[in-house]
Amino acid sequence: MGYCDKRQESVRELIISRPILVMIALAVGAFLVYLPSTACDFIPTWDDQKYVLENQTIRSFSWKNFQTTFSNPLIGGYFPLSTFSYAFDFALWGTDPWGYHLVNNLFHALNVGLVYLVLLRLGCSPVVSVVTALVFALHPVNVEAVVWISQRKTVLASFFFFLSLLAFLNHARTGVWRSYLAALLLFALALLSKTTTIALCVIVLAWFYREGRLREWYKSVPFFLLAVAGAVCNVWVSVTAKAVDSATISAGMLFGEIYPTMLAVYPQYFRLLFWPTQLSGFYDTTRHLSFTDVEVLTGVVLAIVIPLVAFCTMNRSFKFWMIWAIVCFLPMANIIPIQVYYADRFLYLSQIGVFVILVIGAEKVFKSHLAAFRFSRSLLIGCFVVVLFALTSLTYERIAVWNNDVTFWQDVVNRYPRLYNQRINLALAYENKGLYSKAAVHHLAGYNLTHDQSALWNYRRAIMLSKTETKDKRSTEHHQEK
Repeated sequence: MGYCDKRQESVRELIISRPILVMIALAVGAFLVYLPSTACDFIPTWDDQKYVLENQTIRSFSWKNFQTTFSNPLIGGYFPLSTFSYAFDFALWGTDPWGYHLVNNLFHALNVGLVYLVLLRLGCSPVVSVVTALVFALHPVNVEAVVWISQRKTVLASFFFFLSLLAFLNHARTGVWRSYLAALLLFALALLSKTTTIALCVIVLAWFYREGRLREWYKSVPFFLLAVAGAVCNVWVSVTAKAVDSATISAGMLFGEIYPTMLAVYPQYFRLLFWPTQLSGFYDTTRHLSFTDVEVLTGVVLAIVIPLVAFCTMNRSFKFWMIWAIVCFLPMANIIPIQVYYADRFLYLSQIGVFVILVIGAEKVFKSHLAAFRFSRSLLIGCFVVVLFALTSLTYERIAVWNNDVTFWQDVVNRYPRLYNQRINLALAYENKGLYSKAAVHHLAGYNLTHDQSALWNYRRAIMLSKTETKDKRSTEHHQEK
């Protein structure tokens, strides 16, 4: 055995014998990758203003603020625990954004370590667990969920999601009921952080199926009851807060636009995962009004027919991970309409199932055909390192885009120059920084797109402010010369 082979074997033995050490290393690595995000600002023109900067309920830990947080949802969604977490941030660093970014980064790092531990507990090999956790840690599609302060709900809810699953698996292994009760409590906390974690109830039932223990299906019932309560609460809040337009839940709108459009959108998520370039904080979605459109039919084949055929031919282990990928995505699949057709953050949990299937499949292929293909283990490791380096580079690139609301909206406008609302948000971002002449340019561009009179009025206002700004600068320069 050569030196390189011995070194690889020693690394493999370390991964197998020291899972906690590996988990810590993965978490620390993920934390360091996202450390530049602490230099980013708020995005006040996109939710951060309402979630943090203007949110009076996070200013102190009073009982009244606690009640308000849990009874008056923000922006049409019910995630009170995530909102309440900002109170801890405010107590520690006020409205300095670096601390909020630090906490988001910390939760993502913890999630990376927990993903590794969860995969081990679910029977994945150490290699599969490490590779999947590394890809999850470094994939640029997660930048939105980690760096956007308003997405605290995604990383926090996922943290409780993984802890709940670990507690359940501990109960399944040991029979200790305290672990089962802890799993339910942690699941409730996940739902209070973000309701999209309802997928856990299906994952629990799928685990019983995979392990041939369906006779214990009744243990999943409390999870389903909590999930139903969370879903009903969130839908009720969305409807009462008018986050969902009643017109969008009519049969005509659902089957005449939303569902055909989503069928065309679903394959785009595969592109986000497997070729994560040209990512954006907002995607311009082409509306489709018929199920017979070519893009819609292509989506049916790629996103429904092929996965369904694969599911029917897979063993129980692969079926479990496919169920994971699907059910973690379903809450964002617009079956019940939401405000956004698709976004990077929607893949935060579901991607794990996809990557596990790919890594397990690749591991089996290489083990059975390694000699035939004459691949060396060093070459495979080298290729994987190149992939990780590419993902890390793309992640750093995306973090820079989220530096402030000007860089963020400029990136969106560069990709989609004909989006009116996003163009106006860029103009407002420039106004917030006192750059009125640049704001005027984008207000005028917005007016040219829609001939909306408010954009024209904002353009004229920005021009007046830019002239005042120029006079003030000249006056300041004149006094300095004296």
